[in-house]
Amino acid sequence: MDFFTSATNVFLLVVMALPGYGLKKAGKLPKEFAGGLTSVILYVSLPCLTILSFIQKAYEPRLLGNMGAVAAFSVMLPLLAYAISNLCFSFAGKNSANKACLASGYMNNCAFMGIPVLQALFPGESEPIMYAAIFTVPFNIFTWTLLVYSLTGDRRHMSLRNALINPQTLVLAAALPVFFSGLPIPAPIVSILRYLGEMTTPLSMVLLGVKLAEAPVKTLFSAPLVYMSAAVKLILVPLASLGALLLARLAVPLSDMAAASLFLIMAMPSAASVVMFAERFGADSVTGSKCVLVSSALCVITIPALALLTRYL
Repeated sequence: MDFFTSATNVFLLVVMALPGYGLKKAGKLPKEFAGGLTSVILYVSLPCLTILSFIQKAYEPRLLGNMGAVAAFSVMLPLLAYAISNLCFSFAGKNSANKACLASGYMNNCAFMGIPVLQALFPGESEPIMYAAIFTVPFNIFTWTLLVYSLTGDRRHMSLRNALINPQTLVLAAALPVFFSGLPIPAPIVSILRYLGEMTTPLSMVLLGVKLAEAPVKTLFSAPLVYMSAAVKLILVPLASLGALLLARLAVPLSDMAAASLFLIMAMPSAASVVMFAERFGADSVTGSKCVLVSSALCVITIPALALLTRYL
């Protein structure tokens, strides 16, 4: 995967964000637009894309081993990221702003940004989307446990029930039996899933553009810890994940595609859930927004550069 191809594909994703940015800046979108668009992606297009990725790929014995390994790494790599971010921010105080920066350093945008990037870098391949779908299950568990605790410092807000009962987990539970059984899906249903699922990338990028337009630009450059959080998320965590994958592959069978998918998912910017959960639990959503937006802007540079390292996996 060369730098020019990766940079071009990521640049095309950025171009898709321009309509959302321009319309929001021009005042043509209602205040509730971002929330409504998030619901469409979360409850319609992303589940359809997940199901589509499984029914388009015929089951092979090798895939079962890769899926099991991906599930294991989907737990281990985020825990590694959590440890790195905690270590990097151990010198900072426990105020709300620092907690938001710490959380942004390890929570990655594996769905709304990760899946579009994987689609762009591996065009026509459904296998990376399968691995991303598996990754989201532990991600949701960490969201309702580690993230909530990082932001609030209070275990009472942690909810395993919400972590396990959510759209992506339920869709994965429905898609896996179909995948393993090879149950034929009628062509009209496949067409519907394809039309709705293929909306995920453009809608996710439009949403990113809207969120970037909502941020007051001047405030993004006023907090050094925000840039430290971006450096942790976009550089330290991916490089540490690469090292862990290289070491693990000496003993664990993992295909090049699965390893590259995991590495690139770990290279994604900070998750928007940092902002949503900060707002929900009364934490510092303003600093969280800065971290998410800065890392989302800088990933246009870091992702193509890091994609070059997939050749070593």
